[in-house]
Amino acid sequence: MQKSLDKDKIEQDMVALWLKDHEKTTGKLGEVGVCFGGYIANFLVASIPDKLDAAEPSNECLQFA
Repeated sequence: MQKSLDKDKIEQDMVALWLKDHEKTTGKLGEVGVCFGGYIANFLVASIPDKLDAAEPSNECLQFA
């Protein structure tokens, strides 16, 4: 499914900086990603290191039986 998506659009969609300023947050932004989400977590750390407070990338895909 991800191969059919536009990588640049996915990356832009993930940069959700508006969350840091939302009135119902603490102003901290973190990312937890598994499999493709691990890629996104690494992308965010590299792209906005001054904006992201924490990241937990995991590139292991979970297998569900």
